[in-house]
Amino acid sequence: VLAGGRARCGEDLPLIAMGHAYLAADQPSELSEQRVLGGNQHALPAELFAGADYTALGHLHLAQSPAEGVHYSGSPLPLSLAEANYNHQVLEVTFAEGKLAGLERIPVPRAVEMIRLPQSSLNDALNAIASLELPASPQEAQPFLEVRLLLPKPEARIRERILAAIADKPVRLARISTQYQGSGEGLADGRERRRLDELSPTEVFRLCYQRQFEGEPEAGLVASFEEILEQVKESNQ
Repeated sequence: VLAGGRARCGEDLPLIAMGHAYLAADQPSELSEQRVLGGNQHALPAELFAGADYTALGHLHLAQSPAEGVHYSGSPLPLSLAEANYNHQVLEVTFAEGKLAGLERIPVPRAVEMIRLPQSSLNDALNAIASLELPASPQEAQPFLEVRLLLPKPEARIRERILAAIADKPVRLARISTQYQGSGEGLADGRERRRLDELSPTEVFRLCYQRQFEGEPEAGLVASFEEILEQVKESNQ
């Protein structure tokens, strides 16, 4: 295809290739993209476009150049919270005498800001929210907030406490991401062996909790589990 395009362009016109694809050396955006490795969508080698004067690619959200003359301009607006500190852009490309003469990166202003708190304990996150100083703004212009938690074990009423903390803040809660610091031991790794059909769902919950967090779950957490369990049972009747 490129050889046919070069023959048509001659020496006076640039050969510009466009595609919607992954290249082998590209960098996906965290949370919003995954590499496609199946069917007819395997990552392509960048050398495939070596015969073009310029290659404009789409699909990836982060601007990047996996090879000389090959560019992803990236998404002009954030498509995941992981892009909170990324400067989105468009590319202005100029040609002269059939060759690439210039490439200018033009930043795209962000209409709505994104705040991504550092991963921390719940109390530290609540203190960080309390220290946020933001100007008053209409709801549609308020920043999106992601709260990232690193906890030794599950805690009850996390979302409720965070919503209470932002009640008087001009922000919109977009996501609460939680990671636990547990032992990582599986339910089958313990010394005591019991058949699954000998255990109640609550006992399975307690055992999983003990293996993961090396302790007994709080009464409020067990009560919440049993409430969800009852809702599931009722929905299946």
